[in-house]
Amino acid sequence: MKSDNPLDQVSFVCGECRWRFSAAPDRVEPAPDKPYHPWRYFATCPKCGHGEAHQASWEQALMASLAKGQSGPKTPEGIAKVTQNLQNVDYVELGKRNRFNAMKHGLRSEVATCFPAKPGRYPECESCEFHMDCRADVDADRMKPLAERAIVIPCRKQLELFMLHHVAFENKDPTLLNRYHADLQAKLRALANRMIHSILADGVAIKSPQWDRDKDGNVRLAQYIDPETGDLRYLMELNAHPLLRVLTDLVARNNLALADLGMTPKIQEEEQLIRGHLDDDAKRGEEALEFQRRQAETLDRLQQLIENSRRDPVTIEQKPE
Repeated sequence: MKSDNPLDQVSFVCGECRWRFSAAPDRVEPAPDKPYHPWRYFATCPKCGHGEAHQASWEQALMASLAKGQSGPKTPEGIAKVTQNLQNVDYVELGKRNRFNAMKHGLRSEVATCFPAKPGRYPECESCEFHMDCRADVDADRMKPLAERAIVIPCRKQLELFMLHHVAFENKDPTLLNRYHADLQAKLRALANRMIHSILADGVAIKSPQWDRDKDGNVRLAQYIDPETGDLRYLMELNAHPLLRVLTDLVARNNLALADLGMTPKIQEEEQLIRGHLDDDAKRGEEALEFQRRQAETLDRLQQLIENSRRDPVTIEQKPE
């Protein structure tokens, strides 16, 4: 497939914002070094407006492949191999299998519509490796006519989480979620550390002045004169830091306390007592085994003495008739 005439519609990629779009080229230049299609296309990016966007590399590669006829084997050996492969396919069985899979999995298929792509609006967008592609997909979908727009473009990061949880529950394999559980525990620990630093910086107790309103609605601070120094002082209300309760609930509900980690003195003492009982049991077990071994050796020696006495000539002579 070779075309010597310029195209009316070309796919472009902006070199600045990486936005992908299809449009009529603003400028066309001859390219005699491209024998499969001797033209280069340029267009101004409608999103950022900086510079000119070039024709997408994948479209150039596709045009070159079609121009060279690389759509299948050309040699007799290649054609014979493809023909043999096609002859070995049971199309009836393949059709039944595809229909069965479509019925089985199609009834249970779901669309991850609960996590639509919102470039820059999720907290994790800034550190997401798919952020640029996600923004390009959403912007390209918005440029399409209303009838051609996708129902929903899912967030790739959230879609990965969605699919992994479904696979873990279907296979009843919780180890597939170990990475996410480890990340969650690390984030909870980091959140608890930030709360602790904030409490230490602000103080455990928060003081706030007492106040009321007069008949005109003006705010009045509660104040008095110190009888000893004569200074003007304000009545202050003393409250615990509001993050203390949140921090306590976070530590208790996520098993981050010392008791959950087995680090309290009471738990250490109980473990030592348990280890002592186990050591005593093991020692008594070893003593019982040693007693059994000595008893077996004594019985073996007794049996040997009995056998020797039967072969003793003196014993045989004195044996009663």
